Amino acid sequence: MINKINNNEDHKVPINLTLFGYEDYFKFFIKLIDNNKLPNVLLLSGQKGIGKFTFSNHLIFYLFSSIEKRHLYHKEKKIDPSNKTYNLLSNNIHPNFYLIESDIKNNIEIEKIRKLKLFLNNSTFGNNYKVVLINNSEFLNNSSANALLKILEDNLNNTLFILIHDNSKKIIETINSRSIKFNICFSFNKKKEILNKLILQNDIIDVNIDEIITNLPYESPGVIFNYLNNVLLDKKNSALDNLKQITNLIDQYNKIKDKNLLLFIRILIENFYHKLYLLNNDYNIFKNKISIIKKINEMEKFNLDNNNIFFEIRNILINEK
Repeated sequence: MINKINNNEDHKVPINLTLFGYEDYFKFFIKLIDNNKLPNVLLLSGQKGIGKFTFSNHLIFYLFSSIEKRHLYHKEKKIDPSNKTYNLLSNNIHPNFYLIESDIKNNIEIEKIRKLKLFLNNSTFGNNYKVVLINNSEFLNNSSANALLKILEDNLNNTLFILIHDNSKKIIETINSRSIKFNICFSFNKKKEILNKLILQNDIIDVNIDEIITNLPYESPGVIFNYLNNVLLDKKNSALDNLKQITNLIDQYNKIKDKNLLLFIRILIENFYHKLYLLNNDYNIFKNKISIIKKINEMEKFNLDNNNIFFEIRNILINEK
């Protein structure tokens, strides 16, 4: 039995068995691994929902499972769910793996980095890599970032750090400068291809992909897919107009503080003003849209009182209509 001595988070790690759209990135990193040239500190930067977390887990799976008979990556580009490494990783009990994520308030506190030091002091199991995955690394505060920096400055033989960064937010410069940064981005057609595969994989029918992605050209496949599942396919919600949908999501957010809801609210506001522009053909209406999005971003960034801000936003939208 393997004890959870390495992980500070007692929850499962959601790993999609199939990796969509990352074929070229994966080949590049596998070449680095096979030639023993993989940097010790990787910073994967890209749009939220573009698949950086899934890609990171597949890369870690490759590292840990390369000696197993069930390592099927080269041919099938898919993880076998019966694979021992997969089950250890997905249950967050792999002895050489450590996951750090932001808390509900979008912070990575120094205590999580202190616990990481205990993991790094343990012996490596099976003469393999130790891997530290830091999701939402943009939420490292000054104290936790400085503590992490001290760790990164030590000898990191056989230890890999993968930091995932939402490029819409700033990351502390000292961490940025200590990492080898890889910008993850996809073309419009590649995003469409990934979204189509996600929809087929989840047996979603009667969806006009062209219309959805045309209306949301700047969003990532993951964000669009979650929006599709949580908003468009909700029959009660989809029957409402934009303003009522926004109001419903605001009410949900006030209750459960799920940050994904803020993404959906932003998308609906974009749609609201796009339709408003088509009716009025007046670019001045976008001034209020920019103001609203700024209010939401600042509320999320500085943990401001969401009740007052959403009250202001509701009044702006009602007056527009």
